[in-house]
Amino acid sequence: MIESKDIADYFDATLSNIKPLVRLDFDIHLYFSQNQHMVVLFKKGEIPSAEIIQKYRSKGLNKIWIHKNNFETFKAYSASRTKEGSLLSTLLNSTELGGELKKAAGKEIAKVLLQNATQAKTFQEQQEINKKNFQTIRDILDQTALQAESCISEILKLCDVDPVLTHGINVATYAVVFAMAFGKIVPDLLADIALAGLLHDIGVSQIPISILQTPWQAMDREIFREYAEHVHFSLKLINEFSVSTSERVKLLIDQHHEKFNGSGYPNGYKAFQFNDIAQLLTMADLVDSISNGRWDGKKRTLKDALDVINKLESVTPTPEYFNPEILKAVFYWISHTETSEPLTQVVDTVSSQAKYIKQLS
Repeated sequence: MIESKDIADYFDATLSNIKPLVRLDFDIHLYFSQNQHMVVLFKKGEIPSAEIIQKYRSKGLNKIWIHKNNFETFKAYSASRTKEGSLLSTLLNSTELGGELKKAAGKEIAKVLLQNATQAKTFQEQQEINKKNFQTIRDILDQTALQAESCISEILKLCDVDPVLTHGINVATYAVVFAMAFGKIVPDLLADIALAGLLHDIGVSQIPISILQTPWQAMDREIFREYAEHVHFSLKLINEFSVSTSERVKLLIDQHHEKFNGSGYPNGYKAFQFNDIAQLLTMADLVDSISNGRWDGKKRTLKDALDVINKLESVTPTPEYFNPEILKAVFYWISHTETSEPLTQVVDTVSSQAKYIKQLS
């Protein structure tokens, strides 16, 4: 039963505010102004699927109405997990910002997130920062999931109940941060990068535990050969059990152990055969593996892990792991923390620019 037929008793929101596969604690209505008719779209207790929400959006439905009695309930429902995530989601979903301004905003905010992530003094501090940055990136992915028609929001829910996914979570988080810092803000690309980060190592489930407990630097040739098979197993599992996974996600997973000098695996790709986006996923994987001890058994902060990579790349006459331009940009960002603007200031600056441009147009 409709609580009221008077539009003055309702406040408006948009379908993009509705989260797929989350139970509703309020009714959602549509209002037809021509005949002043109010109808229920979703009832309290329903769990809208991503497919049905997208179906309505594709038909041009966007504005929804919720009774004012449910304002606080809706506010709690739609709240972002972090202040940074709220700011960033608002900015990237703004109708006032053009594509180039959004890209510039995403780049600057991602750099601030990366700089903040390198301030940890201990591994324990790093873990807490990683958790917060994941929640920030999750806010963004929740907002872009419908635009990208991606299942990423549903998969991210698994991260709340399975701590074993920590490495995949960190790789997904920092791969997205790296991508945004390079101006990659297209929703389906960010969703694919995050999904590749979460799934890149599912193949290790097929590797003996004794091998997985061996740090990379302590592996002999035979152990390494067996470990390297996890890339093949990851793709095999995805092809068998997740047939809808995009080819781009598979490409990123396939290349996450390649190296710029051609010494990586499984394909031995060299230089620009090594996909640029895959390099960002590889960098996130390598950084977290060095940080969490998978590299040599020693736990480090993100900053110390990046320093290890810098040393590895500086002792060879030609770059081993990454395109030198990509690595150079990352180290430039983290070395300019003193001049870094607070995240709120970056958002305010970009918003002011958007308003100024709108006034001129």
